[in-house]
Amino acid sequence: MLYPQTFDQKNWMLCYYKNDSQSVQILKIDNTEDWYFEKLVDPEERLVFEAPEMAQLQIHYQSASDYGVVEILPCYQLRVRYGLESEPVGRPNLKVVSINRSA
Repeated sequence: MLYPQTFDQKNWMLCYYKNDSQSVQILKIDNTEDWYFEKLVDPEERLVFEAPEMAQLQIHYQSASDYGVVEILPCYQLRVRYGLESEPVGRPNLKVVSINRSA
């Protein structure tokens, strides 16, 4: 779920994430002022989303030895790059999450 409130529309970027694990993950961004993102991501699911440049993606998942493990990735590392380096976007299980930035 996206919970946009009032925020600056500058310095946003398109990001791509794929859940390569065999378990469900919860993705969260909560380090930005006036904006919050949370999404449940199934195994092998791909997700394209917009995020502020300085956002950090928290990946919550369960491991065999621990519950609620959190990995944190800066969203700039997930930024979509155009050209041959990028993974093709037209896959059947791709889900695009867009936000309405009009206040």
